[in-house]
Amino acid sequence: YSLYQNLLLHGSVNDIHPNVYGSYLVASTFYTGVFQDSVSGCTYFSSIPKDTAEKFFTMVDSVVLKNKSAWNINTYNLHSDFTFTQNARTFNFINTSTNYKSSLWKFGDGNTSTVNNPSHTYAQDGNYIVALYAVSQKNCMDSNFVAIHLNTTGFGSDITEMEVLNVFPNPTSGILTVYLPETCHLIRLFDINGRMIYQKETATNTESLQIDLSQYKKGIYFLSIIGAKECQSLKIIKE
Repeated sequence: YSLYQNLLLHGSVNDIHPNVYGSYLVASTFYTGVFQDSVSGCTYFSSIPKDTAEKFFTMVDSVVLKNKSAWNINTYNLHSDFTFTQNARTFNFINTSTNYKSSLWKFGDGNTSTVNNPSHTYAQDGNYIVALYAVSQKNCMDSNFVAIHLNTTGFGSDITEMEVLNVFPNPTSGILTVYLPETCHLIRLFDINGRMIYQKETATNTESLQIDLSQYKKGIYFLSIIGAKECQSLKIIKE
């Protein structure tokens, strides 16, 4: 309401029943909360204008996915996640996984650790895929990956400073549409071994970009979106 005060979600003042806009926003929120995934990329808009529906997607992703604990997302299930702080080439990783008994870290340079909250210093600049594998009491496993872009100034990724990264569809067998944050100026794609296989600079105010993955093998890839002072990454599955 503070951003779009002219956007009516009810039929009239004091009406407790939502109109089509309110119903669509509620449905989008349910989807994100239940499936714990971004609703952006949905192509069904009912009678709502496409730009308004996509505005709803941005709202929902921001409100739900950036406040997972408030929505009880990952409260009861095994979930691998982490944050980190950086000092030059040294990274201090903080394990924020839930419902796990042990963890394994892979830092992307051949080094690993089973320490819960490890510190790791990279010997040289480069692009690294950091992986955290969380294991439950019943030996189920969940994993999370973050791409770190480290240059000579000691700049690493901070996934909290950019807008939520949205792609569609994921998994994909061909064309991947990436909805870009406003601050994005470079997009990269890495394979499972951390080898960069795609790179493209993006112009200011570019809203979306399509990447053809049909030429690549089936498997896991990592999409890295780089801004002026931050980097965000997302795991992509090629079917």
